[in-house]
Amino acid sequence: MIKTHTISILVKNESGVLQRLSSLFTRRRFNIESITVGKSINEKFSRVIIVTTCNDKKVVQIISQLGKMIDVLEIEYLIENEMIALELALVKVDMKNTDRKFILDIITRFDGSIIDERKNSIVFGIMGDTHKINYLIRSMDSNLILDFSRTGITAMSIEV
Repeated sequence: MIKTHTISILVKNESGVLQRLSSLFTRRRFNIESITVGKSINEKFSRVIIVTTCNDKKVVQIISQLGKMIDVLEIEYLIENEMIALELALVKVDMKNTDRKFILDIITRFDGSIIDERKNSIVFGIMGDTHKINYLIRSMDSNLILDFSRTGITAMSIEV
């Protein structure tokens, strides 16, 4: 059965590591749905969160292949009910012909915050799971959205 899998990988913080990780996925014909990378608490290492959609057999193969890479120090398969997964979305809204109260209500409803406000536009941010971000997009008139950017998922285990 095809489902979404989230993998947390601790790697050396060196140039070329991300390219080697993504090449592994390309060579094996695995699709990356989302990838986020950032320094870990120790600046010598980076944390890579990869979300992929495949069957259980393929995710085992992915983890096995990742474990063979010399740049990879740690791999953690994150289980849906035992992790926190969030992303950030920035939305720029056209305010030329839009009721300001309407946009402020949307921002409030989604626990967002205004990042930048200009005469003809407002940029706001929301943080949440993928479903929340997708629901925001479906809730808004696409003609109002001037620009949209989302980070991709970052995640961690909540188990100790």
